[in-house]
Amino acid sequence: MDPPECQGHSHDHSEHGAEEGLGQSLRPQIDFPSVVCLNEAVPNSGQLVLKLHEDRLTDVPNLLSNPDDPELLLHIPFTEAVTIKSISIRGRSSSSTTNSNTNEEDGTSPPHTVKLFVNHTHLDFETARDMEEPTAKLVLLPPHHLPELSSSGTIDYPLRPAGRFQNTINILPKSP
Repeated sequence: MDPPECQGHSHDHSEHGAEEGLGQSLRPQIDFPSVVCLNEAVPNSGQLVLKLHEDRLTDVPNLLSNPDDPELLLHIPFTEAVTIKSISIRGRSSSSTTNSNTNEEDGTSPPHTVKLFVNHTHLDFETARDMEEPTAKLVLLPPHHLPELSSSGTIDYPLRPAGRFQNTINILPKSP
């Protein structure tokens, strides 16, 4: 059985002595020079938020959109075809959000949904909006929704059906 701090994530459990096959980080397979985020407020922050597992709870860096347009489209290519079992998304901690999910300091708020597109090499906002269905649509829980998670703010979302995320050469999370 996984240690409590490891339940639900997809990362290498060898340091915990867990059984093989429980999942591992895909970070070594990310083609970092080719990661691109459309509409990011800070250049290259799309690359920087793809953190090591042990750094996943850090507040910085984070990914914000331009103030006048809340959409983000993050293109994450891999160096080889991979299978994605889950995705970990860190929201703001409850200390930095109000009940309306808006950060009082900078007026930003986390997305309510994230659409995932798989194996689309040239996707922009207009093309994503015109597509009938994304590969998956995640409805994100607000960080304050689960008090026991609010200090970490990390929620792992399993990707189902798993067959849609096999032989993945890139994934594009889009919000909102």
